[in-house]
Amino acid sequence: MSKNYKKILVAIDGSEQAEEALKEAIVLAKRDNSQLFILHATDKNSIYAAGNPVPVVPAPAIPVVPAVPVLEESADNEAKEVLDKALAIINNEVKFEEIRVDGSAKNEIVDFAKEHEIDMIVMGSSGKGALDRMLLGSTAVYVVKHAPCSVTIIK
Repeated sequence: MSKNYKKILVAIDGSEQAEEALKEAIVLAKRDNSQLFILHATDKNSIYAAGNPVPVVPAPAIPVVPAVPVLEESADNEAKEVLDKALAIINNEVKFEEIRVDGSAKNEIVDFAKEHEIDMIVMGSSGKGALDRMLLGSTAVYVVKHAPCSVTIIK
């Protein structure tokens, strides 16, 4: 017997696995007439670290223009592209709400699920970045361990 889900959260990051997770979430939402939440997280802390690296060796006192605004704009543009692609896939087939958050994806997914009484989280097995793929889905593992609800992982 399958459970009916009222609130489904799908985490997207632009990866192929996230796209497949979105398609699966749409199927579940249509089946159960559920509210679908599409969450995209941008980790601003990693942007700040990339834009203002700490020198390993002492460097001469040369003024450096921080790259943070450029990196933030790039992250904003990427988030918009990811969400636009998701909207095209949904194509108004289900009720949905876009959620864009700043922070670590794994923490934001779990926190959102707790705060909004999510019944099911659907997400890809690994993220978009090479490091995420090498770590074999550290975000997915964290979410499975800490989520307050069922989690479906899509390969």
